Amino acid sequence: MTERDSTLPRGSSVWAYLRVAGPEQQERGTIVSQREFMENWAQEHGLVITRWFVDEAKPGSGVVKPDGFLQGDDRLMS
Repeated sequence: MTERDSTLPRGSSVWAYLRVAGPEQQERGTIVSQREFMENWAQEHGLVITRWFVDEAKPGSGVVKPDGFLQGDDRLMS
């Protein structure tokens, strides 16, 4: 199996996490590129992205967690 393979059955719902480490990546449109890649990958594997998390670096801030990421979601506990 390669890193691009999926062991999930076709039609499975998945979440996608996109991250930009700093301003240089933001300028290059990395979030857009990552989203396009993930959408294409999910489609090729018959997966449905049901939730997106975007972690963008903000100037002058420390660690930034995407809104709602892994915070009290019961679906993670099952």
